[in-house]
Order: sequence, then structure tokens, then C-alpha cells
Amino acid sequence: MRAGGAPKSTTADERAATGPGVPPGDARPAAALEQVARALVALLLFAAPLLLGYPRPGGYHWLEKLSSLLTTYEFPLLAAHLWVCLAALLVLFAAGLRRQFGARLDLVGMGAVAFLLATGLATARSVSPHASLIELTRIFDAVAVYFLVRRLCGSPSHRLLFLGALVAGAAVVAAYSLRHYVWTAAIGKDATWREFGSFGNPNSLAGYLLVVLPVGVGLLLAAGGRSRRGGSTSAWRLVLGFAVVLMLGALFVTGSKGGILAFLLSMLAFAALVAWPWARGSPRRKLALVSLCLLPIVLGLLLPQVRGRFLVAFTTESHSGAFRLYTWLGTWHMFLARPWLGWGPGSFADVFPQFAIAGFTRLAHNKDLQVAAEGGLVSFVPLAFLFIAYLLRSLAAALRAESIAERAIPAGLFSAVLGFSLHSLVDYDWYIPAICLVVWAVIGLPLADQAPPETSQKLSRGARKALRREKRGQQVESREARPRLALQAAFLGLVTVIIASLVAFGALELGSTIHLRTAWNVMWQRADDTVAASELERAASLSPLNPEPPFRLGLIHERPGSKKDLAAARAPFERVCALEPTVPRAYVRLSVVAGALGDSQGAIKLAEEAWKRAPRDSELIAKLARLYLLAKRDADAERMYRWLNELWDSPARKYPAIEGMVDWRYAWAWIYFYEQARQRGDEGEAQRWLKRALDLLDEYQAYMEKQRPMLEPILGRWPPPDLDIARELWRGLGGELRQKDSARQGAKGR
Repeated sequence: MRAGGAPKSTTADERAATGPGVPPGDARPAAALEQVARALVALLLFAAPLLLGYPRPGGYHWLEKLSSLLTTYEFPLLAAHLWVCLAALLVLFAAGLRRQFGARLDLVGMGAVAFLLATGLATARSVSPHASLIELTRIFDAVAVYFLVRRLCGSPSHRLLFLGALVAGAAVVAAYSLRHYVWTAAIGKDATWREFGSFGNPNSLAGYLLVVLPVGVGLLLAAGGRSRRGGSTSAWRLVLGFAVVLMLGALFVTGSKGGILAFLLSMLAFAALVAWPWARGSPRRKLALVSLCLLPIVLGLLLPQVRGRFLVAFTTESHSGAFRLYTWLGTWHMFLARPWLGWGPGSFADVFPQFAIAGFTRLAHNKDLQVAAEGGLVSFVPLAFLFIAYLLRSLAAALRAESIAERAIPAGLFSAVLGFSLHSLVDYDWYIPAICLVVWAVIGLPLADQAPPETSQKLSRGARKALRREKRGQQVESREARPRLALQAAFLGLVTVIIASLVAFGALELGSTIHLRTAWNVMWQRADDTVAASELERAASLSPLNPEPPFRLGLIHERPGSKKDLAAARAPFERVCALEPTVPRAYVRLSVVAGALGDSQGAIKLAEEAWKRAPRDSELIAKLARLYLLAKRDADAERMYRWLNELWDSPARKYPAIEGMVDWRYAWAWIYFYEQARQRGDEGEAQRWLKRALDLLDEYQAYMEKQRPMLEPILGRWPPPDLDIARELWRGLGGELRQKDSARQGAKGR
């Protein structure tokens, strides 16, 4: 209240935001634009887990026609980007109508802006420009969602809208996941099935749920407090409770060790913040609180997939733990190679094969390490500062609250970000748009209810005098405020131009992705290559920095095999080498083209370049060794085959990205040693090498047949080329004869 009993006027509020002496603009059109933007953001938060979780093919029964597009990386990301840009432009136009050009940044906001600018700086030095631009777009969307939620939460009802959208979307995904799990357990008789719902991986579904679950629990407790004050109904609490139960059940059927542990730790922090003051001084209440926290652990261990994975985690047979440790070590070496600006945002998959110790993976399974490796310390420091500042601020807000209902929501937001931070130490939630956008929205939500500014329809005589004096002061101050207002308006215009440019970039990339997917479908169906080439040329014209269109265009030219076509394939592959110089695939194809054209030395040099970019890749080693043999460089060939044999006992073979995956290419080294032993006349050693090769080929064929139900819908055909080569090699080594002899011996034994 002002002196003289006059309430604070809306004019003064708006003047504080825009600068002294600046008259407010028309509020009604601006309010309408903000209302539309608010609805767009709420719809995005609701639909994010349904559309932006990178589902597996066939996982969307209600979106089967679009599943091929939704399973690509770029399409859902770019669609969400255009959606976020539309909401941002509406808010900017509303700010222009209100003449509210200024903005105040707290520590979290400054960290967000600094992180976005650092990502842009690292993009300028990237070794993979297209991947970095896509990643920069994703980071911009996340930061934009943070500022949109922060800007559009002007009242408690607005915050409730966003919280409700988060919980509703998670409840729908949880219901679908539980339905699919029950169907699989009942019909498929597989109670150990790990559910992934609308996401591409069970760990990703767990990472999403552990963020929204504390928010749902906090909202439930806050609704209970409002109900006692007459502000809510029991039906609302019943719906929230049902949603929380659905999410809790879906989390446990994922069987994610890291996700469940992170959730339990975050909920322990939530319980301590919310209920510990209530339990203070009462041993019985403390015991009840601890028992309630331990109850989900006991219930979760009753599920077969959770119990089995947790028991294996504490033995020497834990595959995922060792794989992650070696991946983190390789990522650390990648960071040390470029510690300041990194290799470029989004370039991890392109660069990591040079440093990989275990099997190849496209993500580091650790947010902090991957951000440091891709963007260097320049990107890592502001991001770490942002999360630490938010956790401290939300913790302080929860501790300041007086009642359980007031502590519930800030404690839930604190636990959500804490759970995400813990799980991101062992997984890649940061790179799933559905999770990343939700986390930034949670960070942008206000920690306490923001009451609308007080207004009064009838002012006292003293208040009217104060307003007249204020109006006269505004006229004087407006002359001084004009330069600052012009500067703020110019900044707003610059931001609008940047967002419009990002909209254009997103639209072009979206069109390129659609043409690329069309061409890929034509190539897989072995249809007219002319149609596929035309689609790829359109994709390349829309996205000239994308290496995918020229690479696939080179494959089309390479397919016929004539000298003219092989020569035409060189230019697209060389373009790919320029766009992604750290990726070996284009060097491999150029090596094949050079060999087919009779340039054996050129083929070897290109194969060596490919091997330098992935020194532990068994396929590249085997190809280079065969080229050495064809060029009669026996010493180099033997060196490569010995290196391949050494990798058999290394983490590169023992810990692949997918547990149980069989790599048959090591058989090439053993076949070489088998032939060398036969030439020396050492029949015993030759048979030992032959047995190892045949056993590995047998194991690989059995593994592929086991994976066929999952792989065939993805590949679109069967068998894949590698399986054809392995079968032919197996037959050439006498695998069929050995199989018949084993069958005859088994019949005699019976």
C-alpha cells in the first residue's frame, strides 16, 4: 500500500517494467496473444511425452501412418521448434503492444542466457556444422520454454494450468505403458519385460516419469491443503492420486536401475522437506515417515525385472555399469582433446569413435560429461551454475514455507530437478526433447503463488491526488526514458528477427527431413532410383549442410556398379567428407569406389583414413586388412588381424552398447590365422582357429534369428547384408558339414 492508503496502481506496475514515464499500451490484444501462447505451451507440455520421446517403429498404435517420421531424430524436434517459436513470437508481439520491452534476469535466467550464448559460440567452431545447428535449435527451444513459462505464469491459475498439463501428459503415457506391460505379461508370458511406452528406451521413460512424479505428488498435497481451506474438491484430489499411482506403476515396470534409484533419492529429499517439520519431536511420526519412504522400494523389488536387475548390479556380471564406466573414460579423453570450446554441440556421435574404449554409443550416458566434451568448459560452467542456483533457490523456498500445503509444490519442483540431475549422471535424459523441455518448464515455474496486482475501483481523495502528481512526473521522466526505451525496443526487434530466422531454418530443415525420409523409403523398397535421387537433391537444396542427402545420393550412384556410376559417386562422398570430417563412413565408401575402379593404393589410403577415425571398429579393421592382402602387403595385413584378435579380449568386444550383441567380424582374423597355420602344416592349430571362427558364426546367426522379430520391421527386409555374408562364410568353412556331423553323432548317442 502507498502512503495515504492508496493501493499500488497498475500504471505504476507497468511503468516499473518499461521504465519511468512510459505509458502502457493497449492491454486487451496483448492479453489475448498471451492467452493463445499460454495454451500453446500447455499443449506442448502435455503432448511432449507422446510425440517427442523417439518411439520405436510400431510402438504407436494410434499414429502408425506417421511412425516412420516420428522415429527420426529431426522431425519431432523441428516440429516442436516451430511450435515453440510461434509461442515466443506471440509473447514478443504482446510485449510490443504493452510497450514492456525490459526484462529482469535472476541468477537462473542469467545462467540460461549464458548457456545459450556459449552453445552458439561452440557451434561456430564445430567439426559437424549441421549436427551443431540442430543441437543449438534444441537448446534454444529449451531456454525459450523456460522464459515462456516464467513470463506466462502471472497468477496461481496459470501455474496450475502448466502443472496440470505436465501431470496429465505423464498420466496418459503411464496408462498406455501399463496397458502394454500387462498385455505383454499376460499374452506374451514375459513378466520380465521392460516397458518403454511412447519412448525409445525404458531408461528414457523412467527419466521422464521421475521428473513429473514429484510434481504430481506436490500438487496432490497442495490440493489437499486448499481443500481444507475450501479451495478444492475431493474429486480433484482423487484424479491426482490416480495419476500419481499410474506414474509410479509405470516407473517400476521400466526396470531402470538408475531411474528408480534417482526417484527414490529425490522423493526422500521431498519427504524430508515436506514432512520432517511435521515429524520433528515425535519418534512415531519419524518412524511412520521413514516406513512410508521405504514402502516403494519393497513394492518395487517384488517385480521380477526390477529385482533381477538390482541383484545383478551388485555382481561382477553387471554389463551396463562397466559399459558406462568405459564410456565415461572415453568421453573424458574426448573432453581433454578440446577442453575450452569442445568439438561442437551435437557432435558426440561423430567424434566419439576416435576415443571409444568399449562399444560405440551415440550418447555418453552422462549429461555433464557430454556437455563438456561437446561445448567445452565455456558451455559446461553456465549450465552447472544454472542447475545449482535453481536447486538452492527452490530449497530455500521450500524451507521458508510455513505449512505442508505451501511447501509441497516448491519441494516437488526441487525434487524433480534433483532427480533429473541424479539420473543424468548415468543416462542421456538431457538429449530426449520430451524430457529436456519438461525440465526447463519446471525450472521456469514460479516457486510460490503469484497474486495478481491489487486494484481498486474507487480511490480515495488522497489517492487521486497521488495519481495526478505521478502523472505529472511521468511527463517529465518520459523525455529521459526515451533513449532507453528505444534501445529496449531495438533489442526486442533483434530478438524477433532471430526467432523469425530460426523459424525459417526449422521450416527448411523440416522439409528436408520429409524429402529425406521419402527417398529412404524408395531406396529400401528397391524402387525407381530416379525418384530417390530427385528427393535427395531437393533435401540437399533445402539443407546444404546436412551430410545425409549427399551420402545417400552417393549410394544410389554406387549401386549399379559401372565405371561411369562409380565415378559419379565420388563427388557426393567427397562432399560428405567435407561436411563431417571426423566420421569414417564416407571414407569407407570412397575406398570401395576406388577399389572398384582399380585404384588399390587409393583404396588403402582412404581405408586408413577411415580407420584413424574409429581405431577399435572391427568392421573397418577387417576391411583394411583385406585390402592389404589384395595389395600383397602381408605384414600390414597380419598386423591388422593381430590387432583385431587383441580387441576380442578388450572392453570394445566385451561391453557393446547392447548387452549380448554378437560381433561376427572377429572371425576374419581367426580365418586368416587358420589359413596361415594350414600353410605351415600345423593342422592342430589350424583346427583350433577354425573352430573358434565357426563357433562365433554359429553364435551370430542364432543371435540374429532371436532378434529378427524386432529388427525386421525396422530394416524392412530380411536377412540384412551382414547376415548374408556371415552365412556364406560359414558355409564356405564347412559349417553345414559340421552341423550334419553333430546331428548324426547326437542320433547315435540317443
